[in-house]
Amino acid sequence: MADPGRTGGRSPLMLALAALAALAVLIALAALLDLGPFAGSGGQLSKEEFVAKADSICADAHEQFASLQSSQPTTPAEAAVLTGKLLSISEDEFNALDALDVAPAIRPQLDRYLMARKRGIERIRDAYEAAKQADAAQRAHRQPAYLRATARYVRDRAAVARTQVQRLKLARALGLHECSRPLPELGAGG
Repeated sequence: MADPGRTGGRSPLMLALAALAALAVLIALAALLDLGPFAGSGGQLSKEEFVAKADSICADAHEQFASLQSSQPTTPAEAAVLTGKLLSISEDEFNALDALDVAPAIRPQLDRYLMARKRGIERIRDAYEAAKQADAAQRAHRQPAYLRATARYVRDRAAVARTQVQRLKLARALGLHECSRPLPELGAGG
């Protein structure tokens, strides 16, 4: 009678060890051949790969910015809608750049750039809130509140444009050519 603890003459322990050995060989081959999760240098981008990916992300966002700003808003409601869309594009661009897995040597410089971007995004958010307040004040026929909110909207947009040069310098220091490039008509992109 066959031993219930044996399968085809091999013990379950031997089969488990053989399976583990085969798995170890497959993992070693994947690591050696840069396959699967072992591809590249731990997933970190080289400087050249980072520049290519970051510039692609920024070019896409820049295109969206330019498309949206082809005509200027004429009412506070239009300004709020436009600024909300610009804010969303800016936040998506920021998150995509921040998610790039860069080499440790690049990270401090990228973090400085992203911090400047974050400050610009905060000003866009401020302009968005001011545009919404201007719209609400105009709808409620509250002229002084409308004028204050409109002035704040203009001031916040100007602050984004004023800090453009700093963001551009930080982008260039990283080797980026598409990021924080000013839009011709407004100088407030990215």
